[in-house]
Amino acid sequence: MNKKFSILILSLIILLLFASTAINSADSNSSNLKTIKVDNVSFTLPQQYQSGNLTNNSYVIGNVFEFGILSLGDKRNLGSNLIDELYYSNLNSYEYADIDGHYAFVTNSYKNSVKHNVTCIFFNTGDKMYLLSYNGNNLTPAIKDIVSSTPESEMSGDEFVNLINSTYEEYAADEDAANEAYDYEKYYEDYSNSQRHHHRINLIWII
Repeated sequence: MNKKFSILILSLIILLLFASTAINSADSNSSNLKTIKVDNVSFTLPQQYQSGNLTNNSYVIGNVFEFGILSLGDKRNLGSNLIDELYYSNLNSYEYADIDGHYAFVTNSYKNSVKHNVTCIFFNTGDKMYLLSYNGNNLTPAIKDIVSSTPESEMSGDEFVNLINSTYEEYAADEDAANEAYDYEKYYEDYSNSQRHHHRINLIWII
């Protein structure tokens, strides 16, 4: 009887030690997190992304090619950033993704100005569009956690894809018209430079 009682007590002590360790670990992980607000949406950041400068509409560490969160605000901001990525960048890849209930369009491109690849995540949280950019090639768990810490998308997946494609189509057409006008004017200024070439991506339809 005493032996059984001793084993029971020992088992309880071991369980309490495990529980205490788990609680301390959870508290430790929680204390390493920091919450910021960009355009009134809360983002929870792990320790490696906590040294940035915060404004009402952005959070940046160094520059947006190292790490940045930007509220896109309106269609014009979405369009200009899509043009930067899909029309003028050295694009490596692009894809649609669902990051824990957040519809996202993810691009990866080489930036000559900083000499490294940058991943950009255009995503919807609540009724707002954001751009998260960082130095890297992959959707890391830490980056996914940052996106996941915001409210889920209010629009459907089809609505999100439609918004990205229609916005890019509209703004790419404007870029084409502006570049053609520039080329036409340049042709009469200097015949040798009349054939100006642009790196661009054709309209993207992804199902």
